[in-house]
Amino acid sequence: MWNTILDLIFPPRDEDVLVRSLAPEDIHQLLSPRLVESTIPSTISLLPYKRKRVKALIHECKFYKNKKATRLLAHALSSFLTEYVLDRVELAGRNIVIVPTPLSLNRYKERGYNQVANVTNIASKTCSLPHKHILAKIRHTKSQVALNRKDRLRNQRGAFMAEKVQRNTTYIVVDDVTTTGATLSATIEALQKAGARHIVPIALAH
Repeated sequence: MWNTILDLIFPPRDEDVLVRSLAPEDIHQLLSPRLVESTIPSTISLLPYKRKRVKALIHECKFYKNKKATRLLAHALSSFLTEYVLDRVELAGRNIVIVPTPLSLNRYKERGYNQVANVTNIASKTCSLPHKHILAKIRHTKSQVALNRKDRLRNQRGAFMAEKVQRNTTYIVVDDVTTTGATLSATIEALQKAGARHIVPIALAH
Protein backbone atom coordinates (compact mmCIF):
# COMPACT_ATOMS: atom_id res chain seq x y z
CA MET A 1 0.00 0.00 0.00
CA TRP A 2 2.80 2.41 0.91
CA ASN A 3 4.47 1.82 -2.46
CA THR A 4 1.22 2.66 -4.23
CA ILE A 5 0.85 5.88 -2.22
CA LEU A 6 4.47 6.85 -2.90
CA ASP A 7 4.00 6.20 -6.62
CA LEU A 8 1.03 8.56 -6.62
CA ILE A 9 3.03 11.28 -4.89
CA PHE A 10 6.28 10.64 -6.78
CA PRO A 11 5.46 9.05 -10.15
CA PRO A 12 8.10 6.41 -10.94
CA ARG A 13 10.25 6.46 -14.06
CA ASP A 14 9.00 4.33 -16.93
CA GLU A 15 12.15 2.22 -16.86
CA ASP A 16 11.84 1.74 -13.10
CA VAL A 17 8.30 0.41 -13.62
CA LEU A 18 9.61 -1.96 -16.29
CA VAL A 19 12.38 -3.25 -14.01
CA ARG A 20 9.84 -3.85 -11.23
CA SER A 21 7.93 -6.18 -13.56
CA LEU A 22 10.96 -8.37 -14.33
CA ALA A 23 11.84 -11.67 -12.68
CA PRO A 24 14.95 -13.89 -12.90
CA GLU A 25 13.07 -16.07 -15.42
CA ASP A 26 12.83 -13.07 -17.74
CA ILE A 27 16.59 -12.56 -17.51
CA HIS A 28 17.18 -16.18 -18.51
CA GLN A 29 15.09 -15.57 -21.63
CA LEU A 30 17.07 -12.43 -22.47
CA LEU A 31 20.47 -14.01 -21.78
CA SER A 32 22.13 -14.61 -25.15
CA PRO A 33 25.95 -14.67 -24.79
CA ARG A 34 27.92 -13.89 -27.93
CA LEU A 35 31.44 -12.91 -28.86
CA VAL A 36 32.14 -9.29 -29.75
CA GLU A 37 35.43 -9.10 -31.62
CA SER A 38 36.28 -5.55 -30.62
CA THR A 39 38.92 -6.61 -28.08
CA ILE A 40 41.74 -9.14 -27.93
CA PRO A 41 40.71 -11.56 -26.52
CA SER A 42 37.14 -11.12 -27.77
CA THR A 43 34.57 -9.81 -25.33
CA ILE A 44 31.66 -11.99 -24.26
CA SER A 45 28.46 -9.93 -24.28
CA LEU A 46 25.62 -11.36 -22.21
CA LEU A 47 22.53 -9.30 -23.06
CA PRO A 48 21.29 -7.40 -26.15
CA TYR A 49 21.29 -3.70 -25.24
CA LYS A 50 18.79 -2.88 -28.00
CA ARG A 51 16.07 -4.76 -26.10
CA LYS A 52 13.92 -2.38 -24.08
CA ARG A 53 14.10 -4.46 -20.90
CA VAL A 54 17.90 -4.73 -21.04
CA LYS A 55 18.29 -1.01 -21.62
CA ALA A 56 16.04 -0.34 -18.63
CA LEU A 57 18.13 -2.64 -16.42
CA ILE A 58 21.38 -0.94 -17.46
CA HIS A 59 20.03 2.60 -17.07
CA GLU A 60 18.40 1.96 -13.70
CA CYS A 61 21.50 0.24 -12.35
CA LYS A 62 23.92 2.84 -13.73
CA PHE A 63 22.15 6.13 -13.09
CA TYR A 64 19.80 5.42 -10.18
CA LYS A 65 21.47 2.59 -8.21
CA ASN A 66 18.28 0.59 -8.62
CA LYS A 67 18.69 -2.41 -6.31
CA LYS A 68 16.45 -4.75 -8.28
CA ALA A 69 18.14 -3.88 -11.59
CA THR A 70 21.50 -4.54 -9.94
CA ARG A 71 20.37 -7.91 -8.58
CA LEU A 72 18.94 -9.00 -11.92
CA LEU A 73 22.11 -8.05 -13.81
CA ALA A 74 24.12 -9.92 -11.17
CA HIS A 75 21.86 -12.91 -11.74
CA ALA A 76 22.63 -12.78 -15.48
CA LEU A 77 26.37 -12.63 -14.79
CA SER A 78 26.44 -15.38 -12.17
CA SER A 79 24.23 -17.67 -14.27
CA PHE A 80 26.59 -17.33 -17.20
CA LEU A 81 29.77 -17.68 -15.15
CA THR A 82 28.57 -20.82 -13.38
CA GLU A 83 28.09 -22.61 -16.71
CA TYR A 84 31.14 -21.02 -18.33
CA VAL A 85 33.54 -22.17 -15.62
CA LEU A 86 32.11 -25.69 -15.60
CA ASP A 87 32.27 -26.00 -19.39
CA ARG A 88 35.87 -24.81 -19.87
CA VAL A 89 38.45 -27.57 -19.47
CA GLU A 90 41.24 -24.97 -19.58
CA LEU A 91 39.88 -23.41 -16.37
CA ALA A 92 40.14 -26.62 -14.37
CA GLY A 93 42.55 -26.14 -11.47
CA ARG A 94 43.03 -22.42 -12.16
CA ASN A 95 42.30 -19.60 -9.76
CA ILE A 96 39.52 -17.40 -11.11
CA VAL A 97 38.95 -13.80 -10.03
CA ILE A 98 36.18 -11.38 -11.01
CA VAL A 99 37.43 -7.83 -11.59
CA PRO A 100 35.04 -4.88 -12.05
CA THR A 101 35.96 -2.04 -14.36
CA PRO A 102 36.61 0.96 -12.08
CA LEU A 103 35.46 4.54 -12.35
CA SER A 104 37.78 7.51 -12.12
CA LEU A 105 37.90 9.19 -8.72
CA ASN A 106 36.05 12.21 -10.11
CA ARG A 107 33.27 10.06 -11.59
CA TYR A 108 32.99 8.01 -8.41
CA LYS A 109 32.65 11.15 -6.27
CA GLU A 110 30.04 12.48 -8.69
CA ARG A 111 27.96 9.26 -8.77
CA GLY A 112 28.74 7.90 -5.30
CA TYR A 113 29.01 4.29 -6.42
CA ASN A 114 30.38 2.03 -9.13
CA GLN A 115 27.45 0.26 -10.78
CA VAL A 116 29.64 -2.48 -12.26
CA ALA A 117 31.24 -3.26 -8.90
CA ASN A 118 27.78 -3.44 -7.33
CA VAL A 119 26.81 -6.10 -9.88
CA THR A 120 30.04 -8.09 -9.73
CA ASN A 121 30.06 -8.09 -5.93
CA ILE A 122 26.67 -9.81 -5.81
CA ALA A 123 27.50 -12.18 -8.67
CA SER A 124 30.79 -13.26 -7.08
CA LYS A 125 29.00 -14.34 -3.92
CA THR A 126 26.36 -16.25 -5.87
CA CYS A 127 28.87 -18.25 -7.93
CA SER A 128 31.51 -18.42 -5.15
CA LEU A 129 34.31 -16.70 -7.06
CA PRO A 130 36.72 -14.16 -5.54
CA HIS A 131 36.00 -10.49 -6.27
CA LYS A 132 38.96 -8.12 -6.32
CA HIS A 133 39.39 -4.42 -7.05
CA ILE A 134 42.83 -4.73 -8.64
CA LEU A 135 42.20 -2.14 -11.38
CA ALA A 136 42.29 1.60 -10.85
CA LYS A 137 41.37 4.35 -13.26
CA ILE A 138 44.28 6.73 -12.97
CA ARG A 139 43.12 9.28 -15.51
CA HIS A 140 39.70 10.90 -15.80
CA THR A 141 38.41 10.51 -19.37
CA LYS A 142 35.73 12.48 -21.16
CA SER A 143 32.39 10.95 -22.07
CA GLN A 144 32.56 8.42 -24.89
CA VAL A 145 29.06 9.12 -26.22
CA ALA A 146 29.98 11.56 -28.99
CA LEU A 147 33.32 9.92 -29.94
CA ASN A 148 34.03 7.58 -32.83
CA ARG A 149 35.88 4.30 -32.30
CA LYS A 150 39.33 5.75 -33.00
CA ASP A 151 38.80 8.62 -30.58
CA ARG A 152 37.32 6.29 -27.94
CA LEU A 153 40.41 4.09 -28.07
CA ARG A 154 42.66 7.15 -27.77
CA ASN A 155 40.50 8.52 -24.93
CA GLN A 156 40.84 5.34 -22.85
CA ARG A 157 44.43 4.38 -23.67
CA GLY A 158 46.59 4.36 -20.54
CA ALA A 159 43.64 5.32 -18.33
CA PHE A 160 43.90 2.20 -16.15
CA MET A 161 46.51 0.59 -13.97
CA ALA A 162 46.46 -2.84 -12.33
CA GLU A 163 48.08 -4.25 -9.24
CA LYS A 164 50.62 -7.02 -9.78
CA VAL A 165 48.75 -10.21 -10.64
CA GLN A 166 49.34 -13.97 -10.61
CA ARG A 167 50.25 -15.69 -13.87
CA ASN A 168 48.23 -18.83 -13.10
CA THR A 169 45.01 -16.90 -12.42
CA THR A 170 42.17 -16.23 -14.84
CA TYR A 171 40.92 -12.64 -14.55
CA ILE A 172 37.32 -12.06 -15.59
CA VAL A 173 37.11 -8.32 -16.18
CA VAL A 174 33.56 -6.95 -16.36
CA ASP A 175 32.05 -3.77 -17.79
CA ASP A 176 28.39 -2.81 -18.11
CA VAL A 177 28.07 -1.92 -21.80
CA THR A 178 30.54 -2.26 -24.64
CA THR A 179 30.21 -0.44 -27.95
CA THR A 180 33.63 -0.15 -29.54
CA GLY A 181 35.50 -2.12 -26.86
CA ALA A 182 37.69 0.87 -25.97
CA THR A 183 37.24 0.65 -22.19
CA LEU A 184 37.68 -3.12 -21.97
CA SER A 185 40.70 -2.93 -24.29
CA ALA A 186 42.31 -0.46 -21.90
CA THR A 187 41.60 -2.67 -18.87
CA ILE A 188 42.99 -5.73 -20.67
CA GLU A 189 46.14 -3.79 -21.52
CA ALA A 190 46.56 -2.76 -17.87
CA LEU A 191 46.12 -6.33 -16.63
CA GLN A 192 48.58 -7.66 -19.19
CA LYS A 193 51.17 -5.08 -18.18
CA ALA A 194 50.72 -6.24 -14.58
CA GLY A 195 51.47 -9.83 -15.60
CA ALA A 196 48.08 -11.38 -16.39
CA ARG A 197 48.24 -14.12 -19.02
CA HIS A 198 44.64 -15.28 -19.11
CA ILE A 199 41.90 -12.64 -19.28
CA VAL A 200 38.22 -13.07 -20.05
CA PRO A 201 36.49 -9.74 -20.84
CA ILE A 202 32.74 -9.67 -20.26
CA ALA A 203 30.20 -6.96 -20.99
CA LEU A 204 26.79 -7.17 -19.39
CA ALA A 205 25.31 -5.78 -22.61
CA HIS A 206 26.23 -4.83 -26.17
